[in-house]
Amino acid sequence: MIYKISRYLIILGMTLFFSAQVTLAEVPASAAGHTGANAKIKPSAKQIGKKVTQETPPPPTDAQRSESESKKTDSVKKSRPESPKETPKIFPLFVVTNTADALPVDAPGTINYTIKVINTGNASLTGIRISGRIPEPLSGPSGDAGKPGVLDVDETWTFKGSYAVTQAEIDGNGVNDKGAIDGDGNINSAITVEFAETSQPQTAEAKVDVIQNPSFVVTKAADATSVDKPGTINYRIVIDNTGNMSLTGISISDPVAGTLSGPEGDIKNPGMLDVDETWTYTGSFHATQAVIDGNGLDSNKIIDNDGDIDNTVIVDFAETDPPQTAYARVETKPSIDGDILEKNKNYVHGFLAASQLYTSNLYKTDRDPEGCWATFITPGIWAAMPSTPKRSVETITANASPGGLAISPFNPEDRRPYQAYILYSPQFQMYHNQSGNAYQDPDLGEDIIDDGDIDQLSANDSLDRLTHRVDGHLSYFSGNRLFLRAIDQYKISYDAFSERAYYIDDKYTSNLFNTAGTLDATQKLQLRLDYSNFNLDYKDDINSDADRMDNAIAAYLYLRMTEKTSAFVEYEFADINYDTSDKDSYENRYFGGIRWQMTGKSSGLIKGGFGEKRFDTSSISPDTDLQKSDINSGNWITEIQIDHNYDSRTNFTVNVYRRYDEVMEHRYDYGNLTDFYADYTLAHFAGFKVSRQITSKIQLNLDTSFFYDVFQGSKAKYKVQGDSELDFYEGDPDYQHERRDTEFAISPTINYNIFKWLAVSAAYIYSNHDSNYPEQDYFDHTFFLRASVFQ
Repeated sequence: MIYKISRYLIILGMTLFFSAQVTLAEVPASAAGHTGANAKIKPSAKQIGKKVTQETPPPPTDAQRSESESKKTDSVKKSRPESPKETPKIFPLFVVTNTADALPVDAPGTINYTIKVINTGNASLTGIRISGRIPEPLSGPSGDAGKPGVLDVDETWTFKGSYAVTQAEIDGNGVNDKGAIDGDGNINSAITVEFAETSQPQTAEAKVDVIQNPSFVVTKAADATSVDKPGTINYRIVIDNTGNMSLTGISISDPVAGTLSGPEGDIKNPGMLDVDETWTYTGSFHATQAVIDGNGLDSNKIIDNDGDIDNTVIVDFAETDPPQTAYARVETKPSIDGDILEKNKNYVHGFLAASQLYTSNLYKTDRDPEGCWATFITPGIWAAMPSTPKRSVETITANASPGGLAISPFNPEDRRPYQAYILYSPQFQMYHNQSGNAYQDPDLGEDIIDDGDIDQLSANDSLDRLTHRVDGHLSYFSGNRLFLRAIDQYKISYDAFSERAYYIDDKYTSNLFNTAGTLDATQKLQLRLDYSNFNLDYKDDINSDADRMDNAIAAYLYLRMTEKTSAFVEYEFADINYDTSDKDSYENRYFGGIRWQMTGKSSGLIKGGFGEKRFDTSSISPDTDLQKSDINSGNWITEIQIDHNYDSRTNFTVNVYRRYDEVMEHRYDYGNLTDFYADYTLAHFAGFKVSRQITSKIQLNLDTSFFYDVFQGSKAKYKVQGDSELDFYEGDPDYQHERRDTEFAISPTINYNIFKWLAVSAAYIYSNHDSNYPEQDYFDHTFFLRASVFQ
């Protein structure tokens, strides 16, 4: 029984075992808990006892893999809980602008401002707060279209305001954004805005420029137009504020009238010349018999014999620069009572000057320059009728200038009925510690200097010189429309020292005659005609090629633009005739310019135009086949003359020219034709002088000058060869460029008037001459002391 039960249990157990194996074989490995390539599949009951072959399944495709991944993702999404929706961020932002409607302000007035506040954020803004001094108060806002008091998103609010600019703020040159004068040149506005929702306020600025124009006009009038006997002249000075600023700290000076009364009209702000306000001062001058006899007085109360009493007032304020002047003129009318030598009048005057000088380079050379001491004695006598204590304007001649005048005569148009003047002045020049080398021509002028002549030079001849000068001047004024003037100067003199002084003294005589006449055709138009004759004659025949006679005419047409200023056009013609040289030529000059003559303050002329130089004959010399037409020239030319009193103590003068000058061939080495290379020069000059009256007795001067000469003509580019033939090929190694010379000089001077009849002066002169021909280079230092007595 037990055996049977045991057998039954064994069979039942085996049956259950194999039944389970069959079931597992039919279930996928993944469901049975086995995964991966190493999962083992057990055989079923049918496979027991048989050989089983297992096949590897194919890999999944891309589509199957994608589908599988998608299912996994969806499964994950379904298994993850959904996040809640995010709340958007809030940005409370805004922009402020501030705009003024005014251009720069130059007078009291109103500036209007527009302030705009724009919501540029994403939240409405409330609780606006606005602060700022300018402008204040504000009106607005306009544009609050939504909920009142709320600046909605993208909404713009506009505020309006204004600010009244005062004269004090123009005078003070601006205010800051708090309304305080700060002088920075602007009316400044700053508006600050903030809201309850914002942490940072916004500020917008606006600036309006302030323009200051301090200016005034001063006029002066006398209660008389002329005086012929002692009496009082009363003056009235009127000052108008024509600018946009109040003027303070007035300075007013009238040397002739002296102490002035006033001002009248100072009503609004005492001591301040308000805008559009007018002040009036009055003063007087007593014209004495001495002033009448002296035929006039200048603005410094010095008798000047110019036919009028000049009175200039100088006015300045703290806010203005430079000072303004006004001039009043009262004509003096001295009469002649029949006694040509009227009592108490000096028609004849004399003077005497003694100078001691030292020059470091007497012969103006850089080859062994020699220093020298010299003494100059210059006496003189002059006479004038009507009597005058003042010498006439000096006539300055220049031998190289066509027509003889160094600068054009300015023609000051004296208003005296007539004036006659004559001067004679010799000068004794004594050179110390220099053996005489003056040339005496053994050939009596029959031939050019040669070696035999040089051998006979006398080593004992003195370098001392004696010069003579005679000046004459005659003028006539009809009292209405016609003015005539004639001048003449005769000289016996010498060219400046050069190396030629070893052999020849370069003595010459010259005579310049010039006459001019003006006619007032109408109140606006004036005509003028000038004529000049200049004669130059050298003593020695070796210099005969420099002897010549020039004739020149000039015609002017003036158009008066103001009482003292005229525009003009001018034509000049100069005919240059040499006695023996073949360099005869003529010049045409055409000018336009402006002339002014403000007595007591400023006078001058500025003109510019075109000049041409043409030669008369057909050739220069047998050494060249150049025609005269080959060296004719045309170029721009100019001339400037200015005499200006900056104030009662300071004067400056300016002289400038650009023109054609003659070449003084004899000034170059006589024995070397290389130096005879030019027929004329294009000459340039600029000079400036400033004078300062330090005290009533001491005066300082500073004088500077600059010369620049370009040598031109038929031989300007020739070079003498060893066989003395001229070669003009530019490629030749001996070819030389045209000569160009410059010279600069500067001279400070101090004058001391010890008494009315005695003065002393001291000066230093530095000059430097430079040329592209090195043998013409040199520099010089000159010192001199002078004592002068005069009556």
